[in-house]
Amino acid sequence: TGFIPRAPFNDKSSDFLWSGKAQIEYRFDEKLLLYAGINRGVKAGSYNAKVFDGTVLKDSEIPYEDEVLWAYEIGFKATVFGERAWLNGAAYFYNYKDSQVFTRQNNSGQVANNDATYNGFEVELLSTPMEGLDIMTGISYTNAEVKNVIVAPNVARDVVPSFTPEWQASALARYSWPVMSGTMSAQLSANYQSSFFYNLRNFDAHRLD
Repeated sequence: TGFIPRAPFNDKSSDFLWSGKAQIEYRFDEKLLLYAGINRGVKAGSYNAKVFDGTVLKDSEIPYEDEVLWAYEIGFKATVFGERAWLNGAAYFYNYKDSQVFTRQNNSGQVANNDATYNGFEVELLSTPMEGLDIMTGISYTNAEVKNVIVAPNVARDVVPSFTPEWQASALARYSWPVMSGTMSAQLSANYQSSFFYNLRNFDAHRLD
């Protein structure tokens, strides 16, 4: 088998892209900081190459546009428990215009543009309850959606982004003690994540527990 010939494709791209960040912070005292920020991020567009399985892309499927992200975040950083622990938390909303999403098809894949939204929160607690012992715990929640993805010929639906579990949690405990002129440590860690899809089409066969 060989590649299916197609007419030559010619195009050019020249864009002015900008990104930036604005953030305000308010410190009540040395133990509590509040902040709120807006970020604008960009990713340049490009072109899909001819796929390896010989599928012929339409002219409209070869280029894909710039990705623009507006990210909004509020959060806090606090010192608690008599300065033996640090509690940090944040909530966010991400609004993607023309998000660059990868869809696998046959033995290859292509990048397309779809709007997307992400929102969620994360909280982490770092503590030193006694000398030599450090404990770190964290939890996060993400609600994400990519809009109008083609999942089958002439079928579009809103889907969950690939490799995006709804819940994630982690914990780590490390104890260190002096040995001769150095330090020795023992560490125990655990991680959890809820199910997610490894393919943007979100078929049941693409779900990992």
